[in-house]
Amino acid sequence: MRLLKDKKYFKILLLSFLIFLTTFQIKNFNIFNSFFKINNINFNKTLYLEDIIKYKIIDALSNDSLIFFDKKKIINLLQESPWIKGVNFKKQFPSNLDIEIEEYFPIGYFKENNQFFFINNGFLKAKANNTSNLNNFIKFNNITNFQKFKNFFKIVSKYESIISKIYEIRYISNDRWDLILKDKKIVKFGEYDLHNQISTLNLFVNNDNISIIDLRVKNRITISYVN
Repeated sequence: MRLLKDKKYFKILLLSFLIFLTTFQIKNFNIFNSFFKINNINFNKTLYLEDIIKYKIIDALSNDSLIFFDKKKIINLLQESPWIKGVNFKKQFPSNLDIEIEEYFPIGYFKENNQFFFINNGFLKAKANNTSNLNNFIKFNNITNFQKFKNFFKIVSKYESIISKIYEIRYISNDRWDLILKDKKIVKFGEYDLHNQISTLNLFVNNDNISIIDLRVKNRITISYVN
């Protein structure tokens, strides 16, 4: 009989404990938050993450515990930035939190309403707060159809021999694109297999005597030479 009573009491205690866990949020209890309180927040070296978002994260983590802080809340704040590809949290007890961020990087820029914007390799638009180094990136012109641009750029970027030479990508119409290269050559693409056109382009792109490479007509190439 004693054994049965002990089992009964144990079940009652267990049930009470489970009810306690479902109705009480430990992380919101000040006593628990006082343990391993976050005093230092370290971001890895980021190039593009906006300072205002860092400040929001620091403010959100003030008075939080290294054990019980809300990761989802911090991730939601980071997702306000178009530059964030991934994040990892590392707890350095007793009071340091390292936030390691993987960023997208710019692939080019464009101008809209007198404001410069980057497009990054996640194909997200981001305001260019620093315009002093725009010449290091490809200029995008007349990008009115973003999906067509994305498809075009994904193919061209596979060819290092071409992508490294591009100064400007200009959308013309439908599937028509022009390139302006860093050496001032103009390349006119046609509305057919882009891989085939780039293979042809590679035969002529390093010729310094050429000014225009016209590939608009399939199975025909028209070359204009420097005067």
